[in-house]
Amino acid sequence: MTVFMRKTIKQVKRLMIAIVGFTVLFMGIAMIVLPGPAFIVIPLGIGILATEFI
Repeated sequence: MTVFMRKTIKQVKRLMIAIVGFTVLFMGIAMIVLPGPAFIVIPLGIGILATEFI
């Protein structure tokens, strides 16, 4: 049971990092045409995704 729980927790963590990373990345892409610091937000989103995905 604990092996299943660890695997599930790891998958949930990976999913949450993906959601946050892609949200920040898409906000940065939107800031290319909207006012905002796109040149800071886009690398930040890529950095968040890089923490979990190689």
